[in-house]
Amino acid sequence: MIKPYDIIQALRLFFNPGDVFEIRALGATTPGYRREHIESGYFDYEHIEDVPKALENITARGIYFTPNPVNPVLLARTANRIKPAGKDETTSDKDILSRRWLLIDCDAIRPAKISASEEEHDAALYKAIEIKDGLKSMSWPDPVFLDSGNGAQLMYRVNLPRDDNDLIQNCLNALASVNDDKVRIDQAVFNPSRIWRLPGTMNRKGDEVDDRVYRMAKIVEVPENLEAIPEEKLKELIPKSPEKEAPQQITDTFDLDNWINQYCPEAEGPTSWKDGRKWIFPVCPFNPEHDNRSAVITQQHNGAIGFRCLHNGCLNNNWKALRQLKEPEKIPVTLPSVDLSAILARFQKEETKKVSLLLPVNAAEWIKVKLPPPVPIIKDFIDKGNKIQLIGDSKLGKSWFNLNLALSIATGCNFLHWKIPHPRKVLLVQLEIGAVYYQDRLKLVSKAMGIADEDLCNLSIINGRGLPPLMEGEIFYEFLEVVTGYDVVFIDPLYKVHSGDENKVEDMKRPLLAFDRICEIGGAAVIYTHHNPKGLSGDRKLVDRGSGSAVLSRDYDGMISLSPHAQDGLLVLEALTRNHPKPRAFTLIRDGLFRIVDIEPEELTSQSANERKKMTLLEAMVCVKDADIIHQGELLRAEEVDDRLVSICDLPVRMARTVRAEMVRQKEWEIETGERNAKLYKCGEIF
Repeated sequence: MIKPYDIIQALRLFFNPGDVFEIRALGATTPGYRREHIESGYFDYEHIEDVPKALENITARGIYFTPNPVNPVLLARTANRIKPAGKDETTSDKDILSRRWLLIDCDAIRPAKISASEEEHDAALYKAIEIKDGLKSMSWPDPVFLDSGNGAQLMYRVNLPRDDNDLIQNCLNALASVNDDKVRIDQAVFNPSRIWRLPGTMNRKGDEVDDRVYRMAKIVEVPENLEAIPEEKLKELIPKSPEKEAPQQITDTFDLDNWINQYCPEAEGPTSWKDGRKWIFPVCPFNPEHDNRSAVITQQHNGAIGFRCLHNGCLNNNWKALRQLKEPEKIPVTLPSVDLSAILARFQKEETKKVSLLLPVNAAEWIKVKLPPPVPIIKDFIDKGNKIQLIGDSKLGKSWFNLNLALSIATGCNFLHWKIPHPRKVLLVQLEIGAVYYQDRLKLVSKAMGIADEDLCNLSIINGRGLPPLMEGEIFYEFLEVVTGYDVVFIDPLYKVHSGDENKVEDMKRPLLAFDRICEIGGAAVIYTHHNPKGLSGDRKLVDRGSGSAVLSRDYDGMISLSPHAQDGLLVLEALTRNHPKPRAFTLIRDGLFRIVDIEPEELTSQSANERKKMTLLEAMVCVKDADIIHQGELLRAEEVDDRLVSICDLPVRMARTVRAEMVRQKEWEIETGERNAKLYKCGEIF
């Protein structure tokens, strides 16, 4: 999920006409490249509005940009578009023209590769406020205030050369004094080619569990006048005579093993190292992104202790810095002779003003922004990100219709009167039918449509009969990960994905909001199947159909209704849409596929139903015997027999049960006892 307007406004704030910058997506997947990788592209200021469109089909753990402008010749690598990045195809320090920003990243302390909790997220926001207020007391101008989704970021405008004699790095080192047990200032964001999270994009780390959720990166506050900080003011923040680190020796009063057990229990070891010992961190204590066992504590044979991380961003993090990080109360840092008290002060009052995370857009400005157009799945009906409800009476063929529609979208074939512009990646989740029976349906329909097996590559199927409700609990987060990269997700049926009462608004909010998450985070259209209440749907207005709470008949971008036609054996298809003109109704005949017939779409009502001639039991028996409902050697449960009687012989459910009992009485079928005393039906003996 991205917010195009926020992306465009942010990039216009950060860059000037003539600038070139890189957009980089980490942990990215695309419809044609499912393995996580890096996507990268270069854009110039004049094509900022192309960035949201270029990101449209990319799902990523994080989307970033280079806040410092890059050498314009790099535009020739990937000009105003994004593609998978090869070796040496992203920005390095030597590619940066100048330093435009001092970046301060307030990161909530937590295990690596998980989203921050609400409490951790709030702590980072408050820490950023402390820093901003403290620096303001030193006559610094206001920064751009960002919410990264997991933490808070401050961007101070500077005018410095690329090679700044470590000025930015020393400023960040000085700010490390405000670290506490909840939030630390990232010391590794000093290099000129540092990438920064792009506002208007989702921060997706790990899985969403409880209040550890994915959040949108956004701009919280922009000063009216964005002033650059003079170089002299930056130098005031740095201690005048930084002490050189003396070799650290173990003394009788310092127990390294005990210190590691107390402050770094995650460190593994000790193991032999040269003529001494070492402990290895699975994740660097200074930067959770350094998770490849690159950080170590070492102890030489003479007792000298050291710390190092092999990543460039941690080159200045030594043993003293580690002790300062883990036990700041015992290893104080010498601060410059300026007033940092406002930074170090804590907000003690509960009534402290909250950070506003809502950003209203000015309509006069927003109306001028060129937003990316909708991506059509079905022309003038269904777009990516839409939520569509398919409803119909029981046993009317909704699942068959789903399969026909899914195959058409996956192969790019027009369906009925609907135009499907391109093949799309489709995930069909069916929760009612056994896998072996659904495979039979797939073979039957794909053959009838003339689709070869190898042309089914865009269609994936989850045979989920027996799964817990997909829109609830831990399985939803797994499902949310699975649907990433698909253009359309079919859910069949709705009642199987939740455990609530469909007549209660509060219970139905859960699955409907879950569908919203799939639409907004993954960008897929969701088409879910629901049933009508008892009675004839032709007796009700189109907008009032669908069983359960009224919220179900309102909370969609489009609706497809299948109802019986006044003429036996035909169906009426009607549709509603929120974003396009209402599609016209038409009459269908179902003969393995669904075909339009040139008959007025007149729905069956109570009055016309009474005029139909009812099938007698004798006629039903003849139909069933001719249809060969149960094949020799098959064992079917009662509900499976009824399903075939309804779908193949078009019997009403009550008539199907009567016929099933009569076939047993006439010894055409026999009953065996299965597991847990279940009744299993088979053909009678042939003499």
